[in-house]
Order: sequence, then structure tokens, then C-alpha cells
Amino acid sequence: MGRLGVRRENFQSALNMSEMKYIIFRVDSSRSLGAGHLMRCLTLAEAMKKLGVRSHFVYQTLPDHLGRLIKERGYSYTEISGSHFDPERDAQLTLDSVNAVGAHWVIVDHYLIDARWESYIKGHVERVIVIDDLANRQHQCDFLIDQNPIQCEKQYDKLLPANAVQLLGTEYALIRPEFLEMRPESLQRRANSSLETLTISMGGIDNQNINLKVLEILQTTHHATDLQINLVLGFHSPWLGQIKNFLAQSSLHVELYSHVHDMASLLMRSDLALGAAGGSAWERCCLGVPSIIMAIAENQKPGAIALRSRGAATYISSISEIPAALSNFLKDESGHKLFKMSTAASQLIDGHGARRITERLFHGIG
Repeated sequence: MGRLGVRRENFQSALNMSEMKYIIFRVDSSRSLGAGHLMRCLTLAEAMKKLGVRSHFVYQTLPDHLGRLIKERGYSYTEISGSHFDPERDAQLTLDSVNAVGAHWVIVDHYLIDARWESYIKGHVERVIVIDDLANRQHQCDFLIDQNPIQCEKQYDKLLPANAVQLLGTEYALIRPEFLEMRPESLQRRANSSLETLTISMGGIDNQNINLKVLEILQTTHHATDLQINLVLGFHSPWLGQIKNFLAQSSLHVELYSHVHDMASLLMRSDLALGAAGGSAWERCCLGVPSIIMAIAENQKPGAIALRSRGAATYISSISEIPAALSNFLKDESGHKLFKMSTAASQLIDGHGARRITERLFHGIG
């Protein structure tokens, strides 16, 4: 059964605000899924809040889920128990939440949800909005949002109803507001940058312990010991002990961060980033931070390839390519390569994606 997790007094005050739109987000997070889906939904929810719109999250209690992030931000929520995804049960429990809070719209960010699930919900709400980046299944929705660089403008045409509105491309990238706020200062810093500080971040949930493998490679990389390295781990990383043991015997100069609350500031002070090619790659672009990126999941490859083609990042297909990629920047004493990549990245992502989405979603709505 679903468990409605919201204090009674908050729930009642929300129901009394009948003039306000109420939105349901259906999104999951876990060690295998990562944190990206949830983070972009939270970003959109924050943008909605500025318009007086209330959000309620529905998520499954998968192993190592990040539901606490929803609770920390004060959103109401419904938890769906179990680790197996049952589309019919899931749709019914989501519909129960729709009815409980009087939701007007449902926003879905989930790779296992398709037209069948959405059709079950669609007759009960004004709009179904899908966030996707795979373009590999049918959807029954009113809006489709894909923040990846456009590979083919018609990629969703046969997957959506004819009247569905498609919001495609990096202009709709969902960037957390703190990154947009830090953007001017970060871009100004790039004008006279040389490679002294490297920040490593393999996502909120490093399921494969890639961070440790990267450190092992850097330990044997020429001149890597000359760098100040910031290593960012997710909250309660299971690899923290192993990494601390490695660093105790390493000659690398590493500052270890766990569950960083101010990632934008940390990246702003970095000359280069080494990280996953997921949602965090767009945040680095917003700040104009040059990056070496890896696709740690299959769905990250199209975005990584697109960033490389636009000169916004160096894309490597394996950890073994790190020494060569890093050397390319270390040899550039003038910092020209760093600045060139920074410029390309910042031009790709301006940080206003959430505002553009809300403007399109609410266009013509009183």
C-alpha cells in the first residue's frame, strides 16, 4: 500500500488553496537508477513553487532511495512499498495520490513508465507531462521534455499523440538555481585559468565505485600529484572506507567531500572537472567548467557524444583514457584549451531551462 507522508495541518492548508495548481511528480531513485531523475524533478518543483504551485511526490521505496531529499525540502509525498515495479498497481497508487491531493497535473520521470500507465492516469487529470531522454517507447502525454541535445527533431514523432507538445534540447535543461546564481562569477573566473584544481564527481550514487578506480589511475598519472583534487562522494557512500584507506597511502593531494550541499560553489572554484555524463554534466556546462566525462550508464552516451561534438567536454569511453585526456590540459600552460572548452560549454547551457519549461506549461492557463 502507499503511505501518505504529510502532516495533517499542511495537508489541510494545501487542500484549501483551491485556486492553486497541484502537481504530482512520479519519480524514483536508487543505487542502480541514480539520483538524476529525482534531482531534475526537484528543480522543476522549485520553479513551480515560485508560481504558487504545490508539488506532491510519489516514489517507490527502492534500496538506497533518496526520498529524504524530498522530505528535507518540505514536499508532501506518497511512498510505494516493494522493490518490484508493477505498472497497474503503481498507476492505481499514483491515482490514489492524485485524488487525495486534488492534483491537476502529473509529471512522470521514469524509464519503466510508458503509454499504458499514462493512459490509466490521463482521464483523471488535466495534463500528463513526461520527462524522458531515451525516445524508446510510446507515451500518452500532453507534453514531452527531453533536455539532451537534439539528435533528430522527429525522434519522438511516432511515439507521442499528434497534439503533444515537444520541449526538446539543452535550452530546457533543468539546472538547479544555485548553479544559475553562481554562473556569472564562474564564467569571469575562466578568463585567466590554468589547471591547478580538479574536481571529481561520479554522480550522487556511484554504484560501481568508479571514484576509487579513478584515483588509482591518477596515482600513476604524470603530474597528477601536482593538482589539488576535490573528490565528491554521495550521501552515505558505501565506498567511503575504501577510499579513505587508499588516500591514507596515496601521494595525491585530495580533499574528500561527502554529501556536498554547495556543489555549485565547489565547481566554480575548479579549473577542470572529471565526472559522469548525466545531469551533473549540464550543471558544469552552466558554470562553464571544462570537463572530462564518462558515460557510466547507457542512457548517458548520447548526451556525452553531443557534448564532445560541440567542444563542451572531452568524452572518454574508459578510465584508462584519463591520463591522455588529463595530459592534454596539463601541457596547455596558456590555458587556451580550458578557456575554449569553457566557452563552448557555457554557450550550450544558460541555466534558464526550468523557467522556459514553466512558461510553456502555463502558457494560456489562468
